Amino acid sequence: MYIRMVKKQITHLATFIIILFYCSGLQAQESVIYLGEEDLWNNVQLTNLSLIEGKRGFLDITNSDNEYIADKFSDMILHLNNPEEYDETGNYSFLSQVPIIKAENSFGNGSAYFDGTEPLMIEPGSDSLFSPSSLWGDFSLEFRILPATLKEGSTIFLWKGLQMRENHLIPQEIRCSISNRQLVWDFENFFINPDNSAKRISLSGDQLIPGIWSHHMITFNSKTGLLEYKINNVPADIIYTSKSGRESVEFNIPHIGNQQSFPIELGENFSGLIDEFRISKVIVETPALNRYSSAGYLETGIIDMKVPNSLLLMIEAESTLPANTAIKYQYAISNDKYKLSTPDISWSDFIPSSPIEVRGRYIKIKSQLYAEPAEEKAPVLNSLKIFFRETPRPSPPLDISVKRIDQNIEVRWTKSINPEIEGYLIYYGEEPGQYFAADSPIDSGNSNFIVLEGLDMNKRYYIAVTSYKSLYPRLESVFSREISISP
Repeated sequence: MYIRMVKKQITHLATFIIILFYCSGLQAQESVIYLGEEDLWNNVQLTNLSLIEGKRGFLDITNSDNEYIADKFSDMILHLNNPEEYDETGNYSFLSQVPIIKAENSFGNGSAYFDGTEPLMIEPGSDSLFSPSSLWGDFSLEFRILPATLKEGSTIFLWKGLQMRENHLIPQEIRCSISNRQLVWDFENFFINPDNSAKRISLSGDQLIPGIWSHHMITFNSKTGLLEYKINNVPADIIYTSKSGRESVEFNIPHIGNQQSFPIELGENFSGLIDEFRISKVIVETPALNRYSSAGYLETGIIDMKVPNSLLLMIEAESTLPANTAIKYQYAISNDKYKLSTPDISWSDFIPSSPIEVRGRYIKIKSQLYAEPAEEKAPVLNSLKIFFRETPRPSPPLDISVKRIDQNIEVRWTKSINPEIEGYLIYYGEEPGQYFAADSPIDSGNSNFIVLEGLDMNKRYYIAVTSYKSLYPRLESVFSREISISP
């Protein structure tokens, strides 16, 4: 009797150990996927967003600057962000350099700094609007400035040329300078009348304020002869290039002299900053007045959490949010990878670091970064962390055995005590670990044996078995111990 009691206790203890082992397997470890920092945002698509140098030497994400991009209407684009500056269009070259400094509210990485002495000299190329004998149509000339002082007579923009007319050299000039605390535009012999006459045209605007950025633009309509000066895209002064200065069917058109076109000068005797200088062969209707657009978007690629029905716990975000800026976060999750590749993804909002606890294998994240254009402020996203727990895989079956039965092979194993196991898959092939037979794997359902038929009895076969917990999405164990059988 004592022996039977001991055997019974041992049996109960063994059962308890097996159950304990099974239950402990359910408590999968928490895993983390990092986006940003060392990952460098490799799996992220950005729209109206840019990567910038960020915390700890990694890359952060923020709203893109509204820097201009060259197109077919661009004649000159100067971002003025670095000492090795160049014209984005390739139509102009630099003859001198000007210091570049990082300044608050400047576009890009900096602005051109002028100390009240030497100008920046720019040479027009043969394909530029300022090449000799060039006849202009519509045009826009624009820039942003921040004056440190309002020195009388200091020049923002200056171009000079020579036109031969009736054996006389006629000087031409476009000058934008500070006079009486205003910007004044003077066009001398630049607009040529159909009768070959020329005249001086001037426009001016409101007074400038030192230490304040403002946008200035001159536009010309070649269909009406209207020359207009705008400050921050608000009309400041207009004039028609007709003889009377009023609207007329006859008006002067811009024409570069056929004898000489001298280098353009920016910032002679000017103290302050100049940024984002552009000349366009079209009337610009909506210039970039603020450094940032209102919103930018990011969307990750499909992120694999490795196992079907993994538990998404939460998503952390490290960010910096200046006043009146925000970041909105959304996620999409599915066991079906292809559902996250369609335009009709079902997105759910989430708050960073708040519990989510939904299941799936694949996840995507989308974020909208909202800047404050009026105050030139933008949010910065440093990193994202995805916390999840993999669904525990079932244990593989034990006690695998094989034997020959006539021209077939029987494979047997011990069934798992896990009640969630729904079936078994039998893998086999002719090389160790290479289970590539034509019908491999074979699903035996909930049976604990299978007979492999139609095999070549002159070959050795290698066999392994897995268990699975669910039909869709199927959650399969690792391979069992491999066994083989020879001819």
